Amino acid sequence: MGGDHGDWRWQLPSHARHFTCYTFDCRGSGRSAGAARGQTAETYTAELLADDLAGIMDALGIAQAHILDGSMGGVVAQAFALRHPERLLSLSLHSTFARVTGKMRAQFETELSLLKKLEVGDVLMSLAPLIWAERTLTERRHIIEKFRSDRRSADIAVDKVVYELQSRLVLRVDYLSRLGEIKVPVLVTTGLDDGLVPPEESRLIHAAIPGSVLRVFPGCGHAVTIENPRGFNTLSLRFLKARRGGAL
Repeated sequence: MGGDHGDWRWQLPSHARHFTCYTFDCRGSGRSAGAARGQTAETYTAELLADDLAGIMDALGIAQAHILDGSMGGVVAQAFALRHPERLLSLSLHSTFARVTGKMRAQFETELSLLKKLEVGDVLMSLAPLIWAERTLTERRHIIEKFRSDRRSADIAVDKVVYELQSRLVLRVDYLSRLGEIKVPVLVTTGLDDGLVPPEESRLIHAAIPGSVLRVFPGCGHAVTIENPRGFNTLSLRFLKARRGGAL
């Protein structure tokens, strides 16, 4: 949500040494922003984006793959797992959720309200205290500055209409009762200091998927992949290598 494929730059080098890796921009994100033209809050759904992913795999000739995604992308990954279970080798869900709590609903509705008065970049800046861990905000500011610098260098604007569509998409998330249908190996991770999507949501996902693996990273917020890339990558690769096969 508000991101693009470049947000996996901290994972690609290590993972590509062991797997064939593909990153992509969902419809409406990054360099696929134009693909969301004509979409409405009713048609722009996690199911639509999940079917887009299946289409990408078809175009690349990939029958099955390990799917990794986080936050709103993790919602899309859940939809993909439920709609295209035969395409999965494993599923990794990072800093994401399978339902919308009252507090989360209030947060996203606040964003929608701010979006009427501010640019997307300003709205994203307002989320910084929720996204980054206290330790990152006080002791590791260089991580935040590097992330923002990379974003500026990429020169990929976030479209206000698309950000509103994404906000309304996440307000409809309701997969928790169906997660038991997922039969492939599942890794769930979260940051202990995540103020945007509380760790409890990852614990609920873990409890709903028998045999899934849960890891909570202390000292990290909503951006574990950026705040602790070494720890995340080590865990992710250990999980994936134990279930080797297919594209990543």
